[in-house]
Amino acid sequence: MSLMTFVGGMEWGWIRKSNECVSRVRRMRMGMNAGGDGLDAVGVKREGVVRVVCVGDVHGQWSKEDGDALSGLKPDLVLFVGDYGDEDVGCVRLAVDMVQERGWSAAFAFGNHDAWYTATPLGRKNCPYQRRKTDRVREMLNIVAERHVGYRCIPEQSLGLSVVGGRPFSWGGPYWKHPDFFREYLKVSSMEHSVLKLVRAVDSVDPGHPIIFLSHSGPTGLGNQVDDICGRDFGDKPGGDFGDEDLRQAINHAIENGKKVPLVVFGHMHKRLERGRGIRKMVAIENDTVMVNAAVVPRVVGGNRVFTVVEIDQSWLVSSVAEVWVNSYGVVQDEAVLLSRDARQGIVGKPWFWNLRDTHSAFQISYRQGL
Repeated sequence: MSLMTFVGGMEWGWIRKSNECVSRVRRMRMGMNAGGDGLDAVGVKREGVVRVVCVGDVHGQWSKEDGDALSGLKPDLVLFVGDYGDEDVGCVRLAVDMVQERGWSAAFAFGNHDAWYTATPLGRKNCPYQRRKTDRVREMLNIVAERHVGYRCIPEQSLGLSVVGGRPFSWGGPYWKHPDFFREYLKVSSMEHSVLKLVRAVDSVDPGHPIIFLSHSGPTGLGNQVDDICGRDFGDKPGGDFGDEDLRQAINHAIENGKKVPLVVFGHMHKRLERGRGIRKMVAIENDTVMVNAAVVPRVVGGNRVFTVVEIDQSWLVSSVAEVWVNSYGVVQDEAVLLSRDARQGIVGKPWFWNLRDTHSAFQISYRQGL
């Protein structure tokens, strides 16, 4: 059955099967054609569409095979949400070198694990290297250089858009954490100061450019349940909104000042909830803005790599979001369409959140059963 919602003047469509809030689609609405044992990811991309490929929390799972896998998706823009590992300089260097070699347009965010041994007293106590001789955080910042989007605007002139970065190294949640770290490495002293820096980044965007926000942690205001897109799922008393308030204010500032914000990309809050609490909602919609959580962890299973693929049409509206599993040859093996806009169908209901209630292993089973 199909399920539609009307949000902000657009019609949004999803595919469902039975009672499962997930689709196993053999032909994605992204120009990918069936071929071989899986889906051929090198199909012709629809004209006028910007394809954004999001790399969720890496946690050390990045290798040269990811280059071929990602190339098969034909990205116009590659967005890394951070958490490359526990201050994993080698992983960051490999990713940046790959971007340079392949000539991709790309932006990098940093997550809390990228300052794991530097930002917190416990991390510094357990640090496996000599911090007096090595500063891995600064080393990673230097490697990424101008592709680091934190507190910055990166204009992508060839695409006619700009990427604005949220607070780097964010732990998420309502409090200003690790003030000494943020003061030393980012020259930011408070949440209010962080908001000011983000607003300045928004104001520096080229006139006429829509904005894609990229951050490690998502914004506040997207729900406070355990399985909400930024909901707190850890600890003895889970629940609560664990988004970043400064990012929320930056998004609101952009929209209030007439900027189009088709897409907000982040990670941090993993799809599979802690302690077997279920699966997280990975997409949310606010009027014409689509929020996407790309943190599918682990991101490498059985030799296949997961990416979240977003397509934006010529009117700067997100037309599709899909979780895509690709082998090292660039051939899609499994995918789930999380969101698809289809103005030709009718409207049934008005859900605000979309929940992908499946896993890669379940997709394999569905595929063999000929779903």
